[in-house]
Amino acid sequence: MIKSISVKDLGAIGNGKADDSAAFQRALDSGCGTVTVPMGRYKIGKTLYIGSDTKLMVHPKATIRLADNTLKKRGDFLITNKSHDGGQDRNITICGGLWDGNNLTNRKPDVLFDDNACSGAIMSFKNVEGLTLSGLTLKDSGGYFTRFCRVNGFLIEDIDFVSTEYAPNNDGLHIGGYVENGVIRNIHADTPNTTSDDLIALNADDIITRCEALDMECGYIRNLVIDGLSARYCASFVRMLSIDSDITNIKISNVTGGITGMVINMDAARYCMTPIIEPGSERFTKGVWCVKDVTVDHVRVHAVDLGHYFAYLTLESNMHNFKINDFVREDRLEADHERKTLIIRNISPSRISFEGLNAVQAAEFANGKGETADTENRYGEKTVSLEIDTEYYDERTISSGGFESLTIDQL
Repeated sequence: MIKSISVKDLGAIGNGKADDSAAFQRALDSGCGTVTVPMGRYKIGKTLYIGSDTKLMVHPKATIRLADNTLKKRGDFLITNKSHDGGQDRNITICGGLWDGNNLTNRKPDVLFDDNACSGAIMSFKNVEGLTLSGLTLKDSGGYFTRFCRVNGFLIEDIDFVSTEYAPNNDGLHIGGYVENGVIRNIHADTPNTTSDDLIALNADDIITRCEALDMECGYIRNLVIDGLSARYCASFVRMLSIDSDITNIKISNVTGGITGMVINMDAARYCMTPIIEPGSERFTKGVWCVKDVTVDHVRVHAVDLGHYFAYLTLESNMHNFKINDFVREDRLEADHERKTLIIRNISPSRISFEGLNAVQAAEFANGKGETADTENRYGEKTVSLEIDTEYYDERTISSGGFESLTIDQL
């Protein structure tokens, strides 16, 4: 049995003009464990489907580009897994290459809701156990760059997102319900408006009837390690969206670069065009469940534009054993010194502890409550520790600067 086959063995041309989708699909359906894509420019005019126990190994200088007007309906992508609509795929690997969504003609429609609309995503994976994406450049998506739902056991590493044409709601890795046991590392976005929304979206809950989220599901997200996120102009680094479904055991580290919005967005989608929580409801102001056992370590960030009305850390979901350590605002690069570092509101009563605040930060956040103590940071500078128990309807802020550690536990 042949263990490896090239797409050119089955008719791919790779000149950027001929439609090579049929040759790619023949190679993916051949039963060979490894499909190779040599250097070249490959135009793809139909969704590619990759099945179980298949490695798609793409030359670093190969470009796989969607043909004009290919994404027309629900379920259209540049590539997805064969059991996307039911069943289970196992052990899928995609390595290398530039994957071009050609979003001038392939993007989700301007309307929010259309049951048969395409999502605009380049890649979508659902019902997969054992998934590896490595060394990919993803360019010009017409919606989310990638989507994941019901994926267990995965490695996503060394991914570059590139935008030469703006598209809204342009999440990098959009992770939906029932995703667990994964490693995400070395994720980069260096071009302007990349990503125009969340670099990493952990959306355990969502409005899954929106065009970009069709066929996604709400459900738990758990046991993820995320290390090495960098961007020059992303809207937010990480969103964690939990209304009824848990987000648990998430470790995030080494977040660096520039934002137009937030570093951590946990606003529970209160301010989206299609909010999940009814404005004015009790849940809107008293908290939604739940983000727990989350650690964020070593953050070095700055704002690249003016006037964003959210804080770097916008925390409006109930939290338990939630920690942020070593958070630094890069003042020398900061474009918006008026943007707040932290806002906590619309949550259930919680115990909040800080280490490494300055006296102004501690006084602002405590607002006459809590217990403080004088301490020193690792540089021998005088700092303040603070512990405070919040109540319903509290709103607590820190306007500027960083801190050594923040811990939040719902009471």
